[in-house]
Amino acid sequence: MKKFLIVAVFLLIVSCSSTVTNYTPGSTIEPVTEGEIRLWHQSEKAEEAIRKSGQLLGSDEIDTYLQGIMDELFPEYRGYIRVRALKKPVLNAFAMPNGSIYINSGLLGVMQNEAQLATVLAHEGVHFLNKHSARQREHFHQAAGWMMAISMLGIPLLAEVTFASAVTGYSREHETEADLEGFKRLQRAGYQVSEARKTFEHLLREVEAEDIKAPFFFSSHPKLQARIRNFNELASKTENNGGKISQEKFLNTLMQLRIDVLDKKIEKGRYNAVIAILENDGLARSYGHARYFYLGEAYRLRAEESDLEKALEQYSLYELSNGDRSVLKPRGITHLKLGNYDLAERDFKQYLNVTQDAPDRGFVEQYLRMIDKKKSGE
Repeated sequence: MKKFLIVAVFLLIVSCSSTVTNYTPGSTIEPVTEGEIRLWHQSEKAEEAIRKSGQLLGSDEIDTYLQGIMDELFPEYRGYIRVRALKKPVLNAFAMPNGSIYINSGLLGVMQNEAQLATVLAHEGVHFLNKHSARQREHFHQAAGWMMAISMLGIPLLAEVTFASAVTGYSREHETEADLEGFKRLQRAGYQVSEARKTFEHLLREVEAEDIKAPFFFSSHPKLQARIRNFNELASKTENNGGKISQEKFLNTLMQLRIDVLDKKIEKGRYNAVIAILENDGLARSYGHARYFYLGEAYRLRAEESDLEKALEQYSLYELSNGDRSVLKPRGITHLKLGNYDLAERDFKQYLNVTQDAPDRGFVEQYLRMIDKKKSGE
C-alpha cells in the first residue's frame, strides 16, 4: 500500500509540472508552477530528514570550500545553489529541486584535484537550473530500486518521491545536457577541461573493480562510459585552455576526508575498491605516503594469490617513505601468514617496544606465543 501511495504522489507531481522553463539569469529562483511548489515542499522535508539522520558531514571547512567552487561556477546564482557533503562512502552526488546539492564523501575520495571536483558540481548545478527533477517523465526506476537508493541515505519514505531521479539518475537527454552545459561552466570558470573525463574514469575504475550495479548515477557503468565519451568529444573540440587544476588547495582541504574514506572501505571489506584507486599511479600519488599503507592493508586483508607478498612490498615502501612504525603489526601478521616466523617475531617485538601502551598488546603477545610453538614444532 505504501509503494502505491508513493508512486501515486510521484505521478501527481510530474503531472503538475507539464509547463517547465529553465532558470535564467535575472529570473526568479523561486518555484512558479504548482508542480514546482510541490517539489520544493518535498525537498524541504527531505532536507530536514537528512539533517536529523546525522548523514551530514558537518565540516564547515569542507562545506565552505565546496560552496566556493559552486559560486565560481555559477556566480549569477550565488546564494541560491547550496552545497553540502554527506558522510557516505557511496559514489554519488545529487541536486534537489530547491537548489540544494549534496555530494558523498565516497565521491570526494576518488578525485585528485579541484578541476575534477568542479566537473561534478557543474553537472549537478545544471540539473537544478534546468529543472530536470520537474521535467523527469520516463527515466524512473522501479520502486524497489529507488527505495533502496533512498533508504541507504537514511531518508524516510515521505521524501523518496522528491529526488528519486536525482539519486538514481536522469534520462540520457538530461544527463547529456548537464554534461554540455557543465563543460561550458568549467571553461568560463577557468578550469582545465581535460581533467573532466578523468573524474569519471576514476569512478569507472572502482565500479568495474567491485562490479557495482546499484542504481546510482555515478555508480552506473553505462552512464559513466557515456560521461567519458561526452567529455572526450567536448575536449577534442576545445583547444588546451591551460586552465587551473588547483590540486594543492584540494588536497589541503580534503586529504583527511579522503584518508577516512579509505579507512571506511577497508573496514567494510571493500578491498577491491581500495586497490583500484591506489593501483592507479596518478590517483595514488595524490594520497601521499598513506597510499602504501592502505594498499598494503587491502592486499593483506583480501589475501588472494600473491596478495600477501604485494602487501609486504607496500608496507616496506611505507616504512621507507616516512619511517612510520605503525606498519610493524600488520607486516608481522603478513609474515606470520606466510610462515616467515623469524620476521614476524621481529616485527611484533619491535611493535611492542615502540608502543608500550598499545591497547592490543595482549593480542600481539598471543601472536608471539604462537610463533614460539611453531618454531619449537609443537
